[in-house]
Amino acid sequence: MNKLIPLSVPNLKGNELKYVSKAIEEEWVSTGGAFINAFENQMASYLNVEKAVACQSGTAALHLALILSGVESGEEIIVPTLTFIASVNPVRYVGAEPIFMDCDNSLTMDPYKLEEFCNKKCHMVDGFLINNKSCKKIKALIVVHIFGNMADMESIVKIAKKYNLIVIEDATEALGTYYTEGEFANRHAGTMGDFGAISFNGNKIITTGGGGMLLGNSKDLDRARYLSTQAKKR
Repeated sequence: MNKLIPLSVPNLKGNELKYVSKAIEEEWVSTGGAFINAFENQMASYLNVEKAVACQSGTAALHLALILSGVESGEEIIVPTLTFIASVNPVRYVGAEPIFMDCDNSLTMDPYKLEEFCNKKCHMVDGFLINNKSCKKIKALIVVHIFGNMADMESIVKIAKKYNLIVIEDATEALGTYYTEGEFANRHAGTMGDFGAISFNGNKIITTGGGGMLLGNSKDLDRARYLSTQAKKR
C-alpha cells in the first residue's frame, strides 16, 4: 500500500477563526487592513529584511521579482531541476526561457554545476552572461530551497556576482531555516539574494489558505506593492 507523506499539514487550532471573523466584521478582506500590515511587519522583523509585501501567491511573488529584476522577453533564467512548476511558470510569464540546472545531494541547485555551466558554456559580453548555444542573455537565477534544506548560498551568491546574475530565492519550503556560521551567519532563507519569495498555500510551513510574500529592500518593494495592487495610484 502506498502511503501519502504530506509536505506540510495545516495546523489551524489557534486564533484563526477569531481573526477571520474579525476581518469579516471589519470588512477588510482584500489587499489591505490591519492583519495584512501586521503580518508583513512581523515577517520582515523575524527574517530581518527591510520590507515584506504580501501577494496573491508565491508564484505572484516570483513573477514580481522577475519584473523588478528587469527580465525581458527572450532572455534566460537559470532554475533548478527539482522544483514545483510554480517556480518556473513566472519565467514564461515574462517571456523568458528557463535553463534547468542540476541539483546536488541537498536536493537544491548544485553550485559546482552552475559554475561549470557559466564558465564553459557561456561567455561575457558587455557585463552580461551569454549562453553559447542560444546566444541569449542570462539575466538571473532562481534558487529553490527544498524540504527545509537551504542551497549553498555562499557559493551561489559568489558565482552570481562573478557573472552578473540577479539571485531570486524561493524560500517557501525553508521558512525559518537560517545559517549558524560563515558569511551568512544568522541570515534566513530568502534574505541572501536580491529577492526572496514565500508561498503560504495550504501545504506550506505557514498557511494563510493561499497567498505569498515578496522579500527585499524598501525601494524595490514599494514598486512591487504598486504592481501587485493593479498598479493603482493611491
